[in-house]
Amino acid sequence: DEPTAALDKDSAAEVVDLLKRMGEARGTTTLLVTHDNRILDRADRVLTLEDGRIVKIEERG
Repeated sequence: DEPTAALDKDSAAEVVDLLKRMGEARGTTTLLVTHDNRILDRADRVLTLEDGRIVKIEERG
């Protein structure tokens, strides 16, 4: 949960890229929970929640 919370934009991007590469290498899915919209462009799919419910699903990548 929030692995990039205390990081600057560049460091956060590096962490997200590393997590993505690790998941791809292992053939697994990576689920990242964040409030940081700066890293959304690195996601393949973004689910937006409000009051615990999915209100929007965006396919990217």
